[in-house]
Amino acid sequence: MAELRSLIVVLGDQLDPDAAAFDGFDAAVDGVWMAEVAGESTHVWSSKARTVMFLAAMRHFALALQAAGRPLHYTRLDAPGNCGSLGAQLQADIMRLKPARLVMTFPGGAGAYCSVSRPKPRSTACRWTSARIATSSPAFA
Repeated sequence: MAELRSLIVVLGDQLDPDAAAFDGFDAAVDGVWMAEVAGESTHVWSSKARTVMFLAAMRHFALALQAAGRPLHYTRLDAPGNCGSLGAQLQADIMRLKPARLVMTFPGGAGAYCSVSRPKPRSTACRWTSARIATSSPAFA
């Protein structure tokens, strides 16, 4: 992939191939970003069984994206250099991939929103595009 126009950020509770974030997706210039990070299982209590199911769902969705020909940038929980939090991992990958923009469906949880909202890219001028804002909470307006 040459220059990355859009990096579609997909969180673990947004495993929908028909999400608005994928509208206009072009595999020649766009990519999908997903990350498994320990922080998502530890910032609120989560049983081991729930964590296993969550990761299994993410991995199956990732395989489906690849089978559909969508370029995927996926960080596994056990990957060397995994940053441990969504925000830190996204920041590192923005620096590496240098997308022109980030696109995502608005996260359902406040913790996820705070983790990934408006990372501060240092060497790239990417901008956020929210595909769908699915909350009426004034905290996220």
